[in-house]
Amino acid sequence: MKIHLIPFYRATAIAAIVLTFALMLAHNLGAQTEGDPTGRINQASNLLAQGQPKAALAILDTINTSESYYPMALTYKALCLFQTDRLKFCKAMKSPMLQLAGQPPELQQELQYDQIETLFVYRKFEELRPCLENFIASYTNSPLMHTVLEYQMATWYERGMKKIVEANESSDPQIFQKRYNDGQSNLLDFLNLAAVLNQTNYLAFPKRSLVHEIWQARIALGEEKQTQDQTPDMDKDEEAFTSVKMFERLQPRALWSIQETEDNVKRMNDFLNKYPSSIHAKRVRYDLAAISFPMVEALYPEAYNDERAKDTNSASAIKMKAQAFFQMTESLTNELYEDSAAGIGPGDVFDAKADLLHGYCLEKNYSEVLNLAGQWALNSVPGGVTWLMAKTYRGAAFQSMMPANLTRLPLLEALAN
Repeated sequence: MKIHLIPFYRATAIAAIVLTFALMLAHNLGAQTEGDPTGRINQASNLLAQGQPKAALAILDTINTSESYYPMALTYKALCLFQTDRLKFCKAMKSPMLQLAGQPPELQQELQYDQIETLFVYRKFEELRPCLENFIASYTNSPLMHTVLEYQMATWYERGMKKIVEANESSDPQIFQKRYNDGQSNLLDFLNLAAVLNQTNYLAFPKRSLVHEIWQARIALGEEKQTQDQTPDMDKDEEAFTSVKMFERLQPRALWSIQETEDNVKRMNDFLNKYPSSIHAKRVRYDLAAISFPMVEALYPEAYNDERAKDTNSASAIKMKAQAFFQMTESLTNELYEDSAAGIGPGDVFDAKADLLHGYCLEKNYSEVLNLAGQWALNSVPGGVTWLMAKTYRGAAFQSMMPANLTRLPLLEALAN
């Protein structure tokens, strides 16, 4: 699907703000001079129009709360803070002394739009929602209306996904249902507004992908099959990759059971079998190894505990599961390499190698630990992190292989050589 972007839309919106601000200055110049005999507001507004908000702030700070024109000064101070300190701007907009109702409509619109933008940047969704609703109700003919609607659409999407994820993180059924219902409502509002605007991508946020967010919202709402069926053939691998990533986002890995891990392993393998040439295949293979290894770490100790308890049938069954997960990890790690396009960095490769050595230790396959760690130590920089990791596992393997009553001298030699 070709996504058409309009990169100049944002610039057009900003130009509209500047225009309305200039009109506001011209409209109120006389009133400011009359209300402020010292001319400080007039001077500050000129500095602000010239792009000197800090200088304007310094003048406005000299106006006391007891002076009759202080509310107008506070309004201009908020405009200055928007350009210099967004957090202080948010605080200023909450001040009970900021009386927008008595200010010109252009100025009210300017400040409310700035507030929407700032609250969205800081993801203060609970404060943002009433601001969006008020702007949409108050300025139906504003040139910024479409941008504000996109802020509303993006807010519904982000808050909805956040609530769905929070619901899945909770083990309390009541909390789960409350958060899920809240998230579901936001995502439905997002999808409805996306349908009304009927565009291929955000115009104000060209780096976001509206198509992907629509897929994600529908998958989160349980419409995965319908989404797959309705996706054009040329986009099916993208939609399938979105589905793979969404599983982990909606089901935090720390809470996965063996069944959930197996379900996701199947989902990833299905993707790789169906789209082996996808640009996302490398990333999926890496993620597949990453989700498999925690099961290896969890299952082998459980199997050994059953062996000690003389429950051989259970131990054998658990070992088989652990071996299956580790074989997958082993195969995928051996073909792993750095790939910035797939988001696989040197730290990811190092962690995967460490997992592989740890997995052989859990299997008690110490000869393979010695062999692999020896190769990595030989081919790495002495004293570097890979060299240290290899030496550590090599020493651990020697120690595990040695009878308890023998001297530890060979262990020290293994670490030294």
